[in-house]
Amino acid sequence: EGFAPIPSILSALNGIQRQTPAEDGRVDVGALLSQYLQSQAQPSAIRQADTDVIDLLNLLFDYILEDSNLADPMKVQIGRLQVPLLKVALADKTFFSQGGHPARRLLNEMASLALGWHESDTGSAVPLEKITGVVNQVIENYEDDAAVFVDLLADLVSFSEKEKRRTAILEQRIQDAETGKAKAEGARGAVDESLAHIVDGKSLPEGIHSLLTEAWGNVLLLIHLKHGEDDLAWAEGLETARDLVWSVSDGMDTDDRSRLLKMLPGLLKRIRHGLESISYNPFEMQKLLQQLEKSHLAQLTAKPAPKKKPTVEPSKPLASEEIPLPAVETRVVAEETSPSHKSSQNELQPDSSQAESPPATEVLEPEPQLELDDYYLDQVDKLTQGTWFELVDEGKQGFRCRLAAIIKKSGLYIFVNRSGTKVAEETRESLALALESGSFNQLDDGMLFDRALESVIGNLRSGRSSVG
Repeated sequence: EGFAPIPSILSALNGIQRQTPAEDGRVDVGALLSQYLQSQAQPSAIRQADTDVIDLLNLLFDYILEDSNLADPMKVQIGRLQVPLLKVALADKTFFSQGGHPARRLLNEMASLALGWHESDTGSAVPLEKITGVVNQVIENYEDDAAVFVDLLADLVSFSEKEKRRTAILEQRIQDAETGKAKAEGARGAVDESLAHIVDGKSLPEGIHSLLTEAWGNVLLLIHLKHGEDDLAWAEGLETARDLVWSVSDGMDTDDRSRLLKMLPGLLKRIRHGLESISYNPFEMQKLLQQLEKSHLAQLTAKPAPKKKPTVEPSKPLASEEIPLPAVETRVVAEETSPSHKSSQNELQPDSSQAESPPATEVLEPEPQLELDDYYLDQVDKLTQGTWFELVDEGKQGFRCRLAAIIKKSGLYIFVNRSGTKVAEETRESLALALESGSFNQLDDGMLFDRALESVIGNLRSGRSSVG
């Protein structure tokens, strides 16, 4: 009939299969096939059905070689499978419709393994070496028995599973470390805020500030990490801090001194016990307690302040955490209740009929905030651990990284390279901006062959409908 039979085409493709492809991995199979058949003095004309298969494979591999999700060295290696897969498609008419075909699954598994690899990963060439080895075995061993793909698929899946387990261990370590870091930062923030509120701008004697914020602050930090803020131990730790600050505050009258004398033994015992619980340096602890003793001795030997006037008659003795109001505040409160004070206050009130608007004051404009696109925020919210990205740095250099952990406590997204080294951390907002600007590009981890087939068929349908 003048057409090359399938056995002749497959035999010709066996010869082409072992030829070195172009640098970009592209192979003009149709032209090479015609040349080979002519050189063998065989009919070079190919039936339309077989030509359609060849053209479809060409389109599929054009898509694969242009896929931005894979690094160029990976695409070149995968591109070498074009001729072997063409032989499979010509010999097995169910190849394009059978999603579970071992040859298709092998290509998809290779693409999945290649996804996170980049030329910059000089210290992790294992995925490229593995894929190159698989491709070499296909080219050397596959002639007409598709069992080659079954065996290579099983080996590659086993290798990929080991890689996934290794990655999972690394990511769990990062997750634990970042969660612990976020918890520690949250606890430290709570401690610092609580102590700042207790000190409230008071001037503390020499050495007492270190005792409170550093030594006792570490006691509070350990309590917060172990028990949180709802535990009694946290409340007791803050009460000790308040008692410590009050015990060295100025303006003690005779009643305050009596209270201080009763408080001291228990206060010192609590402080010592707390510092011992965190294994505080005994030598440093002794120095701090000696400085505290000097401050207390100064309090007890100084001239007492005038006795304070209570604002209300106390129904019970002051508890250890209740710090008396300074004398000046007591005087103001008392004056506010006197008739003379009320009249003087009335005199200070402006006449509403003569009131004028206050002079305009310069209002500092807040710095403009970058508007966040809800679309990209929604994209961030949909991300899952394990998603691969290409990150483009300021020098326009790209490298691959994986979303290893989402730390809910701190709201951070942690990214690592294939070796498991942390390379970036972003907040929800900064990641949304990075996606919008293109400095973070999410890679498509869908099955490569299936994506290529869907794209090619979609383009062919679009072309036919536009012609029609």
